[in-house]
Amino acid sequence: MRTDSEFKAKAVDILRNALKIYSPSLRETELALFLMDAMKKLGYDNVCIDEVGNVLGSIGTGKSMLMYIGHMDTVPGIIPYKEEGSFIYARGAVDAKSALIAMVVAGASLKDENLNGKLTVACTIDEEGSSLGFKHLLRKGLEGKFAVFGEPGGVEVVTIAYRGRVQLSIKCKTRPGHAGSPWAFENAVEKLYEFYKLVKEKVDESYSTRKFSSRYYTTSTSITWIKGGETSNIVPGFCEAKLDIRIPPNVKAKELIEFSQKLSKDFTDKYPTVQVEVEPEEYCEAYEANKNSMLLNALRESIKEVRGSYPKLIRKTGTGDMNLLAGLPIDAVTYGPGNSSLSHTDVEKIDVEEYLDSIEVYRLTALKLLKIS
Repeated sequence: MRTDSEFKAKAVDILRNALKIYSPSLRETELALFLMDAMKKLGYDNVCIDEVGNVLGSIGTGKSMLMYIGHMDTVPGIIPYKEEGSFIYARGAVDAKSALIAMVVAGASLKDENLNGKLTVACTIDEEGSSLGFKHLLRKGLEGKFAVFGEPGGVEVVTIAYRGRVQLSIKCKTRPGHAGSPWAFENAVEKLYEFYKLVKEKVDESYSTRKFSSRYYTTSTSITWIKGGETSNIVPGFCEAKLDIRIPPNVKAKELIEFSQKLSKDFTDKYPTVQVEVEPEEYCEAYEANKNSMLLNALRESIKEVRGSYPKLIRKTGTGDMNLLAGLPIDAVTYGPGNSSLSHTDVEKIDVEEYLDSIEVYRLTALKLLKIS
């Protein structure tokens, strides 16, 4: 990797300053202003903050070929900034400011290269929320053949796939009554939970693929939020919940939504005094990268050059912004420094040497693609 001390010191200094800025979802303005200023000083062209708050900048000329996409926001909860040995502790150290800043620094290091195409670095808002930032970029139209998303996995790991996601709003209505005679009334909380168990069972029974050992090829259904009841002595007449269903590539989101709504109709037919409504709130399809793409080959070779061995390719059971590219003619992968098991915890930390190695990986990957594209 680049070994000059001034370059490394500047890279670490930018990371330090970014990590000291608290930026939970939809409160990214301070970090956005910092990054816009930093990118201008680093030599980026066309640096701007767009209509929703994303920070954009480019390196190179001509046609846009490659996008590096990282998110500025974090989950809520301040982690006091501290440095201990080679580690920096802070909210976002893992998820995912280290990847974001590594992309920014890597792009700047290409300023004097004779690139055959343009690298765009996008610092997005609200990835931990509803992905408002990246969805805005999609609506405007993405340019380029390749996209790398900055998320933790480790410098020797590339994420090539995510399961899809369906978030459902479930509402259950019954006739409320006196808690002294619960046998006379259908309890909305209990009936909603009964319906949830039915959905969980039927979705798993109908859609999970058993021939693979990886959980990536299975469905999973969870209640992630629930609210019901009016007071302590009334059998509840209303309950609402959110269900989070993760889906493998063989399951289409709209098909699953229709399946769940059919289950609610059957449930209501079985219990005429119970009304269950199912509405989709958001959804995205599963995404799996092309394992023979120029992008993945360039990234693998770059990791080998920096770390001495080819990376492990993994499929994750979660969901990321990369899912939103499903069906589009853009090759994408997810890569970034940090131990993903520390994401969203109160002990997020990044190894500075791993961060510096990731900068070199991003730099070499862009060089390989933009010298041959």
